[in-house]
Amino acid sequence: MSDFDVATVHHIARLARLRADSDQSESLAAELARIVDFVGVLEQLPTPAATFEDERTTPLREDVVSTTSRPDELLAGAPDVDGSHLRVPAVIRDAT
Repeated sequence: MSDFDVATVHHIARLARLRADSDQSESLAAELARIVDFVGVLEQLPTPAATFEDERTTPLREDVVSTTSRPDELLAGAPDVDGSHLRVPAVIRDAT
């Protein structure tokens, strides 16, 4: 059986940005151990090699040199602009 101590549980919770209370840590450690052990069982199952019967490829378009759009034309179609830059929503936020 895999072993997870409370420090490891807290470390994994921090990486996953989860809140793990101290009273939950022991039960979470046991649950993580069961999950890892189950993955070990799955790794022992025989799996046939994957085969693909459809050998079609994705058609690619020809590389063609063309004129580029002017920046003002590109910015005119953007949903949010800050001066001469496109503004996009934040994807990653600081956890502090």
